[in-house]
Parts: sequence; structure tokens; C-alpha cells
Amino acid sequence: MNLQTVADRILSAVAAIAPETRYEEDDWHDDEGTLFKGTNVMLRSALNGQHKEWFDLVFDRDRVWIQVKHSWTWMTYRKPNGKNGAYRKHLLGEVGNSALIDAREKLPRLIGRLGVDVIGLLVIALDSDQRLHSQTDIELLADLAGMNQEPWKSYSQPRWKSKVSGYESIGIQPFLWLRPANDGSIDIARMQAAIPKLPTA
Repeated sequence: MNLQTVADRILSAVAAIAPETRYEEDDWHDDEGTLFKGTNVMLRSALNGQHKEWFDLVFDRDRVWIQVKHSWTWMTYRKPNGKNGAYRKHLLGEVGNSALIDAREKLPRLIGRLGVDVIGLLVIALDSDQRLHSQTDIELLADLAGMNQEPWKSYSQPRWKSKVSGYESIGIQPFLWLRPANDGSIDIARMQAAIPKLPTA
């Protein structure tokens, strides 16, 4: 399966669903009562996928398995200059439900599974004009998770500004890492042992 083709489909879907207006999974209503379905729900709809086991997005007849994470720098879209105190924990936390934990612990479970062709992590960076997202933190995530080397491939789109009324100060930039689930050369224990630890300073 061609990784570039998979990446193009996922990134196009992200651009189409306005993730800045959504939570990852849960639906919510704004002050006017408008329903906003979760990002993962919308991605599954756009790609004819499903939620399966512990993975957010499974599509192409269960051949592509993706974990999805939002990474907000701001508190709410009504307070785009307010700091999201959990931003770094959700992206780089060593425990809990972080993007780093997904990459280190969930993705490797699919390596070598029969019928799975592609696995990956999608991080949707959501920032504001007042609180830009750190590119350094994205690079650190890839480094700590071992996604900055073969057989991983990285894909992204340039940051764009929301066109949704009320969200005009919000920026969106998706980062996607993909790899074949089977490449004939993986020793999972060796791979996990080689992953560097998050700096404590």
C-alpha cells in the first residue's frame, strides 16, 4: 500500500472537517445549540472507517490503523490567549493518554499483525495567533517515539487559519507519521529499548 496515497487521503479529510470546532471523540453543542460531532467521528465518516479495539480510525477494510490526537495550545476558542495547562502532558506525557504513549505502546502492538498494512499517528496541532504551537515539541515527539527514522515517513500540511465564524484566530496544522505494519525487519523489544526517555529538566 502506498503511504503517500494514504497520507493524502487522511490530510485531505482533516482539512475538510474543521477540527478546530470539535473535540477528539465527544460531540458537543455550542451556545446556539449547534451540534458538533467529534473529530474522530467525522474522520471515520469521511474515510468510511470505524473505531476498532483501541484505535481511533481504521479504514480500507481494516488495512489502515491510525491513532488521532488533538494538541491544543489554547484554553477555548472563546479565550484563544488562555493557556492550555495540559498541552505538554497530552502531547509528551510519559503516562496516561498522551500522543507519546500511543506511539510507544499502542502502535507497536500492530506490527506484524496479519491483514494490517499501515499504522500511524495523526497529531492535529491547534493553536492561536496569541499562542503558536511549538514545532520543537512536534520534533521532540517524533524523536522520543522513534518516528524520525525508517521505516516511518512523516507528512504534514502548512498551517492554515480557520474560516469558521468565531474561530478566525485559530490555526490548524496536521502532522502525520505512517509506516508499514510489516517490513520483515522489526524486533519490537529491541525497538522499544532503543527509544530515548523524555528529558526530566
